[in-house]
Amino acid sequence: MKKYLRHKIANLITIGEITVLEYRNYKGKFSNDTDVHDFWEICYVEKGQIECLINGKKYLINEGHLFFLEPNTPHVYLQKKQKDKVLCIGFECLSSYIKPLNAQILNTTEYQKSILDYIVKEGNNCFFTNSEEQLVQIQNPALGCMQIITLQLEHLILLSLRELIGKSSSPLSFLSGNDFYGALTDKLKQHLVERANDKLKLDEVCKNIGYSKSFVCKLFKDQTGQTIFEFFNLLKCERAKQLLENTSMTASQISDHLSFSDPKYFNSFFKKQTGFTPVQYRNNTKKPQV
Repeated sequence: MKKYLRHKIANLITIGEITVLEYRNYKGKFSNDTDVHDFWEICYVEKGQIECLINGKKYLINEGHLFFLEPNTPHVYLQKKQKDKVLCIGFECLSSYIKPLNAQILNTTEYQKSILDYIVKEGNNCFFTNSEEQLVQIQNPALGCMQIITLQLEHLILLSLRELIGKSSSPLSFLSGNDFYGALTDKLKQHLVERANDKLKLDEVCKNIGYSKSFVCKLFKDQTGQTIFEFFNLLKCERAKQLLENTSMTASQISDHLSFSDPKYFNSFFKKQTGFTPVQYRNNTKKPQV
């Protein structure tokens, strides 16, 4: 009997949310009214030409070009003629592999143009833009339309990365290094470490980081493989171990020091994490007196 091999799929690019999908008019002069948002953006100039101003630098985006912009980048677009046609797509992507596309202007092939056409077609099956320029889901959208949009968008991004990597003499180093999301996760970890003696208040954590609860939780899980609560519980457990090993504090005192609701809950928490009660752990790790 023939033996079949199984290959686990490595998803380099995953789109989590769609925030913008519409043709936009950027006609007018550059102004101080810059736009900034916490999601990726693609501008595709289907007809005409636009400019993007970022930190005083102008990017000229010609007809048939894709322009990628990473989150939290203040920018202003200028559309020179009313008849110019510009497609804007906003989306959440937490993968570090997309990072090299930031501020890149790339040509589109006929195949990529067909992907963009398909994204627009499916977008009309599930979204409309209201008077406040917000993307709203229609009632009774076509079956699977949002998944089709994200799959096609991931396809487009991967093809764009291939093109960009093909221009690089060192593809591996091109895709390496710290990225925006990694730095944000490190900041989040540091905040949790500093609050390890306190109760975890997720709203406070998100306010400190400056992002929504859903975004922060998803980011942390994608970057670390753990939930914020799992990571925070490990921090508390390690802090409790240190106090049991290096101080004479009682379990009740440690419970209070680490902001547990009561010693009984601390005992059950510690045993669940380590397999031992605090007293058992201290006895097992107690150094013999010389």
